[in-house]
Amino acid sequence: MFTDKTVIGAPHMKLPAGKLSMKPVISDKGYSIGYLRDLIIDETSGRILYLLCEPPGESDESYTQSIESIPKTSEGLLLIPASAVKSISGMILIEERVLRIFLMKKGVKSMQQIED
Repeated sequence: MFTDKTVIGAPHMKLPAGKLSMKPVISDKGYSIGYLRDLIIDETSGRILYLLCEPPGESDESYTQSIESIPKTSEGLLLIPASAVKSISGMILIEERVLRIFLMKKGVKSMQQIED
């Protein structure tokens, strides 16, 4: 892995995008959110804006508790703002508090609202 010390504090790890595909996405409260399928990237800045996640199987009891308010694309993928990512290791850890604040501020209900 490569490190980048351009940000004061701690180095950032650089990962090839292929290593992120299908990584489990878990909330910091332990709920399964799904598996990473794709990323939405700002073409101008190159910043990651959103993670597109495949929801877990509906038999997972934490499914409805953790993702019922998260907006979905027309393909049913969950739309997670990159600002909610707390850490990436064997899984992608999402900070629920940041996710909820983002959704409340934006009043996001669907992918269409974000694209507008």
